[in-house]
Parts: sequence; C-alpha cells; structure tokens
Amino acid sequence: MKYPNAYNGICKIIVAEIFYLIYHCLVLISYMFLGLGVSQSDTISRENSLQALILVIVMLLIVIISIIGFIVRIVGINQAKKDEPHFKKALAWIVAGIIMALIDPALDSLQLTLGDLIDLFAGVFGLMAMICVLKGIENLAADIGSDEITERTAAVKKLIIVFYAVFALFRLVNSVFCFFMGRDYYVGAVFGMIMMMIPMIASIISSVLYLRVIIRAREMLGSAQL
Repeated sequence: MKYPNAYNGICKIIVAEIFYLIYHCLVLISYMFLGLGVSQSDTISRENSLQALILVIVMLLIVIISIIGFIVRIVGINQAKKDEPHFKKALAWIVAGIIMALIDPALDSLQLTLGDLIDLFAGVFGLMAMICVLKGIENLAADIGSDEITERTAAVKKLIIVFYAVFALFRLVNSVFCFFMGRDYYVGAVFGMIMMMIPMIASIISSVLYLRVIIRAREMLGSAQL
C-alpha cells in the first residue's frame, strides 16, 4: 500500500463522519420536537411529558455522539497527516473551531448577540477543516493518478461551500428575526425553528456528499500500490 497512514486515517475519518451524520439527524429531530413543544405550549398532557423525555434522551445522544465523533476524527486526521500535509492544516482549523466554540457560550451567558456571529465563525473553521481534508485527498489522488477522485473532490469542495453559505444565511436571518421579535414570542419561536431546520438539512446534505467522496478515497488508497 502506497499511503498506509492516509488510508488508516481516512478509515477513521469515515467512522467519525458517520457519527457526525447521525449527530446532524438527531439535532434536526430535536428541532422538530422543540417546534412541536412550542406549538403545544398551552396544553399539559402525558404526551408532552413523553415528548420532553424523548427530547432529553435525544440531547444526551447528541452530546455523546459528538464527543465520540470528534475524538475519532482527530485521531484519523492526525494519522493521515503523516502522508499528506493538508491534513495537518485541517487539525489547525479544528483547534481554531474549538476555541470559537468555547468563546460562544461565554458570550451567550453575557447575552451578547455577537455569540451568533462567533458561532458562524466556528462553522467556517469546521468548513475549512473539511476543505483541507478534501484537498489532501485531491493531492493523493493526483499522485496516484486517479482523475475521478480528483474531479469529485474538487466538485464536492464547491458544493459544501454553497451549502454552508445557505446554512450561514438562514442562521443570520434567524438571529436578526429573533433579535427584533424576541425568542419568547410564539411567532418568533416557530419562525426560529424553521430557520434552524433548513440550515441543518443543508448540513446533512453536505455531510453525505463529504462522506461519499472520502469513502471513494479509501477505496482508491486501498487499491494503490507502491
């Protein structure tokens, strides 16, 4: 095998991305439950209690899956960087994203609207990490001579940028709307749920595209000979 570290690292990245795909789906489900709770806020029943319990379970799963996915992703990228330097750049973007993610709750606790902007910056850093991974795969594919993977990674890079632009746009619209309407208003809450669900769907599509191309990259590396 020509690039054993990249192959083993990408195998781990695939596992991590499957976890993150599940994470995105669970977040979408949690938004649906929150939206349902808002629409039924004036009623008290056993169904509402059951919905609350399910939501708590979903939130716990989100935390657990995100932690596992994050650890596996770091391990995989760290291993892959031994064969391609762009994976090292991906690590740097991930670290920057962690710093932003730590700053965000502090700003929220101070009730600063800047927190939403910081959250978007954290997303940009995550996007850059994905692009660096794809660039690393593209370079490996070019060295191996796989035009198919080179073209696919280039196309997917453009698509995930477009989907992140959709994600950012709806997040900004939601932030502006909530700033003027207030999160306590029924209309504002329902609108906010819709504005959060649409970018999450965009994130799921991006994750699927990203996952498909790195799976093909694993197959390419597995068949590459010295």
